[in-house]
Formats: sequence, C-alpha cells, structure tokens
Amino acid sequence: MSGTIGGYAATGLGRVLTGDEGSAVDGLVITYGGGEIGAAGSITYSRGIASIMEGVTDGYLDGGESSIQGIKERIDTQKRGIDERIDRFEDRLEVRRQNLIERFTALEEALAQAQTEGAWIQAQLGTLLTPAQS
Repeated sequence: MSGTIGGYAATGLGRVLTGDEGSAVDGLVITYGGGEIGAAGSITYSRGIASIMEGVTDGYLDGGESSIQGIKERIDTQKRGIDERIDRFEDRLEVRRQNLIERFTALEEALAQAQTEGAWIQAQLGTLLTPAQS
C-alpha cells in the first residue's frame, strides 16, 4: 500500500499508511480495512492543538529574532541603552550639583563678608554718634 495523506508523502506497509518522517503528517498512521485495490477514498487531515503548539514553541526555541534568545538579546540591548542614558543623566546631575554647591558657597562667603562690613560700619557710626568726653 502507498499513497499520500493530505498531499504529503506516506509510506505503506500492508494495510497501514504512515506519514513520512519530517513531513507535516509525520507520525500519522492510517489503517485501511477495505478490500479494494487502487484509490480507496480521501482523508481530510488537520493539525491538532498539540501540533500547532509544537510549531509555536519551536519558533520560540529555535533561535532567530522571534526566539526567546532573540527577544532576550533585544531586551538586554535596550537595558544597556537605558543604563547608558541613566549614567549620562547622573553625570549631568553631578555637574549641576557641584555648580549649585559652588554658587551656595560663594553666596555664603558674600553674606559673611556683608555681615562683617555691616558690623564695621555700625561700629564706625557708633563712635560718631557718641558724644566725646572731655
């Protein structure tokens, strides 16, 4: 016995027709119970859920851009890019922080200088307004 299953090659042995290895009907076995010789009819074949799931999981596991490894590599690349952006932002933030510290220090020094000069002026005015003792 020989034939095809759903247009895919199949190998026959006695009354058993088996889908060829590596084809879409790999592993499918049909047992013919009739007595006619020649074309006996047609069989409609459709893949089951397990076969469909196998195809999907193979796509995720076999490599390439859609595979888990490919997705992981893209995520790692994006993470490195984000980490670099964070590092650059932190560098700019540190420069800004240092600038603000320098400005604050300069203001503190100017305020201290103004207070010193104010105290001196107040002392000078105090001596001018105090009547001279003779």
